[in-house]
Formats: sequence, structure tokens, C-alpha cells
Amino acid sequence: MTLKQISELIKSESVKIISFDIFDTLLVRPCINPSDMFKIIATRAGLDESFIKIRQLAEQYARENKPFYEDDITIDDIYRHLHLNFELSIEECERLKIIEMEVEFDYLYPKNSIQDLFFEALENRKKVIIVSDMYLPKNFLEKVLEKNNYKNYDGLFVSGDLKISKGSGRLFDFIIAKFEKMGFDKSSILHIGDNQRADVNMPNSKGIKGVRIVNSSTRFSMLHLLDSIQYSKMVFTDNRFILGFMINKVFDHISRPYDKEHSMFNGEIENFTNLLLTPIFYAFARWLLEDCKKNNIDTLLLVYRDGYLIEKILNIFLKDRESQISIKPLRLSRKALYAFDGLSKKECKKKLVAIPASATMTVENFLKLRFLMDDFQIAEASEKYNFVLDAYVGDVKNQLTIADQVYEYFFNNAKEKTEIIKDYCRKVIADGKNIAVFDVGYSGRIRKFLKDVLNIETTAYHMFKHFGFKSDDGIKTYFDFSSTFFQHIHVIHNQIFEDILSEPVGTLQEIIKKNDKFDFILDNKYQAQDEILKVQDRILNNIEEFYNLFKKDIDTLNIHGFDFYHILTRFLWQPKAKDMNVFKNLTFKDDFIIGDNNIGYDKWFASKKNFQKPNEDCTVRKIVKRYYKKFKNFSFFQNFKDKLELKKQKQSLQKNIQDLFELPSKCFDDALEKKDFLFVGHFASFDKGVCRYISNAAQGKSALVVSTTPWLKKEFVQNKLKMPSIIVPKATFNRGYDGNVDLNLTESEKYILERNPRLKEISLRMKLQYKDMGKNYPDKMAIFLFQYFDILLEKTSPKKVFIWNKFNATHEILYLVCLRRNIQCVFMEFGVIPGTFNFDLQGQMGESWIANHTSDFNDLTINSNDLENAKKVLEYIYKEKLCRNLQPENNLIDNIKCKIKKDRPTIVYFGQNDFEAGMIPYNQHVVKYHSPWSIDSNDACRVLSEICIKNDWNFIYKPHPNLEWLEEKKSEIIDARGVDIHELIDLADVAVTILSQSSYEALMRGKPVVMLGYTHLKYKNCTYEAFAKDDVEQILDKAIKDGFTEEMRKNFHSHIARLLKYYLYDDYVARKFKYGKKIEDFQNEFLN
Repeated sequence: MTLKQISELIKSESVKIISFDIFDTLLVRPCINPSDMFKIIATRAGLDESFIKIRQLAEQYARENKPFYEDDITIDDIYRHLHLNFELSIEECERLKIIEMEVEFDYLYPKNSIQDLFFEALENRKKVIIVSDMYLPKNFLEKVLEKNNYKNYDGLFVSGDLKISKGSGRLFDFIIAKFEKMGFDKSSILHIGDNQRADVNMPNSKGIKGVRIVNSSTRFSMLHLLDSIQYSKMVFTDNRFILGFMINKVFDHISRPYDKEHSMFNGEIENFTNLLLTPIFYAFARWLLEDCKKNNIDTLLLVYRDGYLIEKILNIFLKDRESQISIKPLRLSRKALYAFDGLSKKECKKKLVAIPASATMTVENFLKLRFLMDDFQIAEASEKYNFVLDAYVGDVKNQLTIADQVYEYFFNNAKEKTEIIKDYCRKVIADGKNIAVFDVGYSGRIRKFLKDVLNIETTAYHMFKHFGFKSDDGIKTYFDFSSTFFQHIHVIHNQIFEDILSEPVGTLQEIIKKNDKFDFILDNKYQAQDEILKVQDRILNNIEEFYNLFKKDIDTLNIHGFDFYHILTRFLWQPKAKDMNVFKNLTFKDDFIIGDNNIGYDKWFASKKNFQKPNEDCTVRKIVKRYYKKFKNFSFFQNFKDKLELKKQKQSLQKNIQDLFELPSKCFDDALEKKDFLFVGHFASFDKGVCRYISNAAQGKSALVVSTTPWLKKEFVQNKLKMPSIIVPKATFNRGYDGNVDLNLTESEKYILERNPRLKEISLRMKLQYKDMGKNYPDKMAIFLFQYFDILLEKTSPKKVFIWNKFNATHEILYLVCLRRNIQCVFMEFGVIPGTFNFDLQGQMGESWIANHTSDFNDLTINSNDLENAKKVLEYIYKEKLCRNLQPENNLIDNIKCKIKKDRPTIVYFGQNDFEAGMIPYNQHVVKYHSPWSIDSNDACRVLSEICIKNDWNFIYKPHPNLEWLEEKKSEIIDARGVDIHELIDLADVAVTILSQSSYEALMRGKPVVMLGYTHLKYKNCTYEAFAKDDVEQILDKAIKDGFTEEMRKNFHSHIARLLKYYLYDDYVARKFKYGKKIEDFQNEFLN
């Protein structure tokens, strides 16, 4: 979306609230990657650059260890892990944290184009809010925003403070809920940010209009201006700072067109200046100044005109600073110094042979330019030697003949001029002792002149050294170039740098001395070029802005220009056509000595104009392409082509899947080793602390992760678990199988299913759960998984297999194979109390040891300390609103409150994921272990709703998010989908469920619970139990009347105390209050 289109949206009547992201939207940093700023932190703190990696790892550890129910971390979390993992003291970490915030404060500055949108939103009387996923504290960000003139906004929402983020969507839910209470609909909110997922996809999914602005670094990386080697070099040097700064400038306008296919600089000289010239001149001037300091230079002479831009840059560096270096302009030119060639006839003729005048130069101009003769002397010589003044001077032999005839004039003219130049130089140098001289290049001419003529030793500084020049210890050069390279670009290279460096005045013709004062006679025909003046101004403005921004740390930066210069030379050698226009309006004329008005830019332009011809000049190709394009636009052709392609793809997919399912042995690496323990599940896809727990618990053990996540890469899983891993090729999760693919079932496969009724049941369940599985696909997949796991267990021979969530079809098949091979299984799942895991040898929920050995569990010893600890845990969970699943931020509870009858009891019924709770297909096993009378969630809903309607009770149904709503929905059933479970429980008089863990949530909040099925709560005497359909109404009525009794409360506390002491394990996610068994207990009980 363009800047103009966003502006129109902001002005739109339908948009009432404008939301802005902060980083890379309202504010930018002068770097390529945000972590680049850690280098500045390290330098200020007196640390080496290893701090960068340490700081990154500390943030990574903080994110890995944060509670899953918190979306983001804080800067305090990061530095706590810096202390815990890298042995830095608390005091040192606090100091580093303060420095980091100071660095962020110093270097964050506005993105101008977005700041204009911000002001536009305020001017149009919109509500403006700022929303950021960031670990920095809100009060700090408020100060940063104010410093950068972001004021008068209506709210700042920061993920680190609120623990909910844009990325999860919960921060947008929170914002929607907040403004809905103020009368604003979510559709009236416009959010602007740079992250496609967090700033566009997520708000769009919530009903907010999300608009993405592509950040500067992303736009720059799309240009491929730097090859991979250059880029990697650049991002690990301080060049990243000046490059980042200039990238922000070039791409400040978010929708500025940039033709990356046909150009490097979009054909614009300002881009060329920003991205290349500014860094090159900055780097050179810093090098010049630092090298002068290192060598104790007290006088730096800048040869004018070349020294003009460098002097201005040095003045920026030395502003408000004391300097021991006296910087002085030294006005000399080739033409002024040419007089010294007149003091020796030998040198005069030698120069004439080395650099002859153009054969087409007139005799009159030849006498003026090469022998410094005035009109009177020319007339006198003409009469004496019969010169035809407007005739051509001819070849070098004729020029040497003329030189012999007029040399005396040259000598006399030169003698006076050279004495004046000597006096001038002595006056400028004055009492300088350690002297340096700068000019653009290329062979130490001024250094040699001062030594030979005035016997003054100097150090010469050049930007460039001529490739043929002999080495001289007294000459220091920033860039060198080879003769091969120079032949390709010399036509324009020197002109660019001389034009940009030079003072915008005519060349020095002569120095005149009057009364001990020196006047400088300049070429009055010179015309300043507007483009060059703009380039100079832009370079100076860029450098001043960069220097002012980095003022506190400028002396610690080591920015070099070599990478940028390399790009420049590559461009001059092989420019893209559009970029050649950069120099289209520039001219470089030099008629001194040679006299042919050499126009360097024009010559370069002409030499490159045929470069990179398009590939589509062929007439035949054009004709074919044109008619093919017309033909393919006919809809019948396109539809036929699409159908044909789709059919081919489907046939190929069917064959590949058929081959895979029939040859499971090919899925394994021959190097797969035997392991003591297998950890099986899809936990790498959701984590919530599971991966870290398994990784820590199994450290040093012979273990393998079997990840049932075909959509994840093996490297990703291994990185998360820090353990060897394999990925199951297909699994019964939404992204784990192929939808709508029909397969053929072989006779042998039919036989396998007939011989294995349980496998057939699981296949049936897959058909019911995944309705887009094609014909025979569930059967084929069930058989494949059975054979796959059989081969896996054969190869690995584990002692134990840990299965996460037994009730997933894939995992049930693994369990079948384990039973067949007599391998012990341990079933893993989140504990019934948030912040814990449970591990059970018998099963989960109604199949668990706790559910099936109630009397044994109830006989486990607990004491008063255990009870007191249980109460503290419950109080902590209640206060923090902890839950196994993240709860939405919205106002839906208000809608429900409007629908209930205030004077009637309210029954809240919680459904569960029937497929993942062992309820489907409904059979005798389910009756025995899970649901004695209800076949699924909706079946119980129908029974309950009829009872509530009959008794005029409010009935609220919250189905599991993964299950469909009732087909025959009744108006009396209040829909509670998407409502915060805690708010819903608080509204209830009685909570009802078959198997949902919301039963524990309700008990923790002091609400009576009616259980319809078997879980860990079975026969624990802290709930009402309606295990017979005919008893439901009576038990509901009793629960309404008696509520959560004191005896139930005591029994519940005892139940929790036993769970914490004997059954549940602390998940080791960061919390203020820890509870449950230790990880060492798990290792001793299950891994030894």
C-alpha cells in the first residue's frame, strides 16, 4: 500500500482509531539489524564484542524460559538470565541494562514519512494509539516517543508490560475489548506496522484493518546491491551503522518506487550519493584525521580546490572539540605550478614530450597556456618568428621547435611567478613543524614540490594513488587501484572525485602579490554545476546528521570505505542502463595543457551506452510472445491447462503417497541407533515448556525424539529439544496428512485390518475426525503408521517410550505396537494444575492410576504442611489467573450477562475435545474409562439443555474450540465460544463437564462441579458425580442448592496436596511461586 493510500485511509470517515507500531515504523535505529546496537553497549561498558552474542543468548534463554501463558518478556528478564547463565554479577547486569536503555534512548529517531502520518491522524481528530511487541518498559518508551516529538496519543500498549502480544493476537483482543467499551467497533481501527504476521495477518484475523509498511532494511536487501560476501563483511563491521543510517534515509518514503531489476540506484544521483559517496568520504576524512593525530601532525594543508569538501567534513568532526592540528587551505593548481617547469629548458621540453598539446590547438593558445605569454609577448614573438597565430600547432616536433624559439619568454615569466608562489607557501606553512598535505592524488606532486622547491618535508595524504607510481614512505593513500581495473573506469573515476571534492570556483590561474598580500586569480569562465553542488550539500548534511547522532560513540567506531568503494568501482565498470543517468547532466572540461576540452562524463556515457542490451530484441521472439500471450488469455485454454495441471499433480501425489504407505522401511536412516528412551509427540509444534523439560531431563541419556510433526523440519525439532530427532512422515494432525487423496487398499492391507480390530477402530476414528481424508486414506495411513512404528521399535529397542497425549490416533497406534512388543509406555500430559506435568504408567484421565486406584491414592499420607502448601498454590493460581491454555481478551462475557435471567440459577457446561479425550469411537472401553452414558459433548449438551429449559435455569455451553457447534442449536442455549474461562466460571452457579479440565478451574474458583465422566477427580469427594443419565437432573438440583460445600473444599485441598506431593511435576517454566515434584524426581522414577 502506498503512502498516499494510507493517508486516504487515515482521513476516511470509517476509520476512528489509528494504531502505530513503534520499531521500524514510528522509530528507526541507525543499523542493519537491531542487535547491532549491542556493539555500542559493549563499547560503552568497556566489554569486547563477545557481549553481542552473550546478550542475544540471554534474550533467547529468557524467551525459552518464560511461562507459556505470557507472550513476551521484559528487559529485566533478559538481564536476569545474563546473570544466571554468564556469571555476571547482579550489579554488573544492572549497569549493562542501564547502558542498553541509554543507547536505545540516544539512537532511536523518527521515520519521517510515518511521523507525517502520525501528525495527519492527530490533525484529523482520530484517536491515536501506539502498540509494540517489545521488552523495553512502557515508561521508558514514553520518554523515547516524547523525545522524538510523538505526543498527544491516546494510549501506549507494550507487550512486555501487559504480557500479551500482537504476535499472539491477544494484544489486539485487549485493544478491541477496551475500545468496544468506549463505543468503537473493531472495524474502525487501522493498524500500521512493518511485520507481515504481527501487524497485518493477525489484526486482519481479528477484524482490524492491518497495513504493512516494508521496513528500510528489508527494502535494501531486496536490491541485491551487496553480494553475499560483501553483505556478511558489512554486517560484522561498524560499516553497518553508516549503511543502516543511509538506508533509513533512502527508504524513509515507504512507497517510493525503486527499479531494482534495471538499476542499483534507481537512476537517481541522490541514492548514489547516500549509499556510496557519503560513506566513502566519511570514512576517508575520519582516516585522514585519525592518522594525522597518530603521527602528531600539527599542520594539515588542504590543497585547493581538492581540499574544499574535506575541510568542511573535518570541521564537522572538530566542532566543539579542541584539536592540536591546524588545518589550512593551500591554494595551488597544476596551472599555477606549471611556472616551475619554465625554470629549466630541459624540464620544459620533457613535459612537452610527456604531455603534448593537442595538434589542433592554435598557436596563440599554445603560447598562452604552455609558455605563460601575454598578448604583447605573443605579438612580439609572432613578428620575430613569423607565427600564424590561428594556425594549428601541429605535432610534437613542431611544438618542440616553437619551445626552442620562445623559451626565454617562458623563463622570464616563470621566474617572477615562482617566487610569489614560494612566498605564499612559506606564509601558509608559517611555523608548522610536522606538516601533512592533502590532495586527491595521485603521485605525491605537492609533497615533491614542497621538498624540491622549499626544502620542506611533508607527509602526503591521497584518496588514490596512481597505479604506476613508485613507492614512497612519505605518501599515504586510502584507496589503491590496479592498472587493469583503472583502464575500465579511468574515463570517469577521477572526474567524479575531483568534481565532488573541489570548491565550486574556477581553477587557480595565478597568484599575485600586492603589499605582502596575496590575491588569487581564478578562471572566470567556470560555471558551477547544480548537480555537483547538491551532491556536496547532501554529503555534508548526511555526515553532520550521522556525526551528531553518533556523537557520544563516534571515536569508538571504525568505519572504513573499502566495501563501498568496491561497489562504486563495480558500478563504474558495469553500470546498469538506468543508473547511467546519474551522470547524464554532469560535465568535466579541462583545456589546460592539452586543450581539447576533454569531456570525461560524456566519454564514459558513450563507452557504456550499448552495455547490457535487452534480450528481447529478436523480432520473431516478440511476435511469438505477443500471440502466445493473447492465446493464453482465452478462458477455455486457461481452464483446460489448469485442470490438466491439477490432474497431473493429483496423480503424482497419489503415487507418491501410495509408494510411501506401502514401503515404510524406506523412511528410516540405516544409521538409526538403539536408544533407551523414545520421546514421542507433537510438542515441538506448541511447546509450552515441554521441549525444555524433556531436553533437561534426558540430558546425558540415550534418548531419541520421535516428532509427530511432518510439517516441521528435523533441524528445527533438534534445535528445540537439543536431542537427536526424527520426524514421522505422516501424522493425524491438521497439517500432518494429505487431504482429499483417494488411495487403493491392497488385499494384504485389508487382511491386516481384519486381524486387528483396535487398528480398525482407530482408522474409523480418523475418518470421523478428519473429514477431508479421501477414500481408503485412513485405513492406509493406520496400517502405514503401525508398520512404521514397528520398524522404529525394532531398530531402536527402547526400554521405555514416553507418549505425549495418548489419545491422538497416531499415538494410539504407537501404543498398540508397544503392547505387541512388550515395551513399557509412559503417558505425558499437562498436569491438572497449571504449571505442572504428569507422567503415568497406566494412562491418562479416566485410564490413569489415580482414576482407577482411588482408595490407594486417597490413602497417600499428607500432613499439615502439605495442606498449607496446597492452599498457597491454589491461592497463587487464582490470583494470577493461571490456566493451561491462554485466555482471550474480549468483552464477550458482557453479551452473556445480558442474556441470562438474573433471578435464575446458571449452569455452565464445558465440552472437551472428544477425539483427543478417548471418547470416539464410543464403545465399551469408553463407557468403562471415560464417559459412562454420553457419547460425545453435544450429546450431553442436549440432555442438559432439556433439563435446564424444563427448570427455567440459565444454560451456557462452551464447546471445545476444536469441535463443531450443535447442529440443532436451541435459542435457550447461550453460546460461550471465545469467552475467558475464568469470567465464565465466575458467572456460574454450577459448572458441568464430562472430561474437561475446566472442572479443576471451577473448583479452584470455589464453584460446585458436576462430573459426567471419569477423570482424576473420580471418587475424590470434592465434586458431584452424575455417572448415570437418569441421575443428572437430581444431582444438578442438589449442586445448585448445596453449592461447593466445606467438606468438598477440604477434600479438594487434600486432593491437590496429594497431587503436588506424589503425582505432578513442576514444569520449570519461570514463575514467582514454584510447586510440584522436582525434575530430579522424574529422572529417578522414570529414567533410571
